[in-house]
Amino acid sequence: MSEGTRSPHPSALPNFQKAEIPRQKLVNYLLDPLHREGQHKARVFKSALDFDQSSWEELAQAIRTELPYYPAAFGSEGKWVGSLR
Repeated sequence: MSEGTRSPHPSALPNFQKAEIPRQKLVNYLLDPLHREGQHKARVFKSALDFDQSSWEELAQAIRTELPYYPAAFGSEGKWVGSLR
């Protein structure tokens, strides 16, 4: 489905265009195959989507591209969090 035919979700993250995705969260956790808690996620991102630590910027951009199409809600710390439900 092209972006031209998609409609933003009514509960999308407000000001999603300004969303910050910290490099260290991707490189040092999510995509780190040696991280104690993140290593399994890193393997999945590499095997299923071919993202690794060297392609963190592409992953961050892919996330930003999809933000308007999914609902967001306040997390326990009062920050906005996404949901794929």
